Amino acid sequence: MIFLKLFYPIMRLVLLSATLLIIVTIIVGRGVVDSEEIAFMSRRTGNFEIYLMDVRRNFVHNLTQHPADDVSPAWSPDGEQIAFLSQRDGRYTEVYIMDFDGRHVRRITNTTDSAIDPAWSPDGQQLIMALLVGDNPELFIFDLTSDDVQRFTDNFSIDRQPQWSPDGSQIAYASNRDGTLEIFVHDLATGDERKLTSHFQNNTSPVWSPDGERIAFQSDRNGNWDIYVMTAQGERLSRLTNHVSNEEAPAWSPDGRLVYQSDRRGFWDVYVLDLERGEEQRLVRDARSPAWRP
Repeated sequence: MIFLKLFYPIMRLVLLSATLLIIVTIIVGRGVVDSEEIAFMSRRTGNFEIYLMDVRRNFVHNLTQHPADDVSPAWSPDGEQIAFLSQRDGRYTEVYIMDFDGRHVRRITNTTDSAIDPAWSPDGQQLIMALLVGDNPELFIFDLTSDDVQRFTDNFSIDRQPQWSPDGSQIAYASNRDGTLEIFVHDLATGDERKLTSHFQNNTSPVWSPDGERIAFQSDRNGNWDIYVMTAQGERLSRLTNHVSNEEAPAWSPDGRLVYQSDRRGFWDVYVLDLERGEEQRLVRDARSPAWRP
């Protein structure tokens, strides 16, 4: 009897501790689990919608269900929200934000110039994007707390696909101000700009590695689009894909892998490349614009 009286309280404490441990693990470990989730766009149901894939479970479900096209998902730095583009409210493409599970969709922009290429600041307080000023894409910064809008570029060239560096000090983007599309980096503190690529073919879609040391991008310098990587200073250029097909829209995983879209099977699929092992794997069929959850 004495044993039983001691046993049951101890077991209750053990079960309570285990429950608390599980709860803490779920809350604290969310980033570990969710770093294996990829948002992408697909027209598998007729029009473009945003989908979410759990890579470990090989499970896909759609986050948006709307007659209008929903495209170009971009994760917030904390992995809790997704910015995307849609014409669901009219003739112009606007930027919307939704929660990671597809709920609480809200419109961010309200312009007479369509928006493209939204990207988050590292603190999650701003979005930079391109707006079509006439037929000319220019870069603008939207403050999500004050709704202030700041013009970032102002010229007669195409400026697109901006990406903040992980430390928030620089913005990389593509511009054709010198002829073909090239990768430029703008220092926000000094205003200085550096041209990282120089080629008679196009270099676009720059994306910073998680540590800010490298920039991946796509280029058609060899006839079709392939994925390349270089240092953040534009040095040690390396070609990562080499197919007769097109590989586009690179994005980094939190642990330094790359995902991208490829049309090697005649339609677009998403692949992942382990740079250390040189191993490539197809992740999901009928998918474009992959974005790995932080």
